[in-house]
Amino acid sequence: MEAGRSGGAAAFVAYTTSSGLHFNPPLPLGVHSFDAAQARGLGQERAFRLDLRRLAFLPLTPSWFPEWSQPGRGIVGRAPTALRRALDDSFATLIRRSPAIIERLGPGWR
Repeated sequence: MEAGRSGGAAAFVAYTTSSGLHFNPPLPLGVHSFDAAQARGLGQERAFRLDLRRLAFLPLTPSWFPEWSQPGRGIVGRAPTALRRALDDSFATLIRRSPAIIERLGPGWR
């Protein structure tokens, strides 16, 4: 979470999907795949991939995060420290090698 350009709180969110999980190895830079067991450990119901090449900058408002004011804020899982570090390192490599391929989505980029 961080301050948005309008002064309100905002979040950077990476694209995730549970479809189209089949890639020929190696995975593209910035794409991480989680099998069913790993997904359950992260509070998810099924295998998914996370794509750091597609990022959204979203304001923390009820229209984007309707459960934010509820207990638990709608958070279903948290990445362990080691995974967060690995994703941070992956993103840093992506920025260094191929910044042009990052798709910037959401109203916070304006």
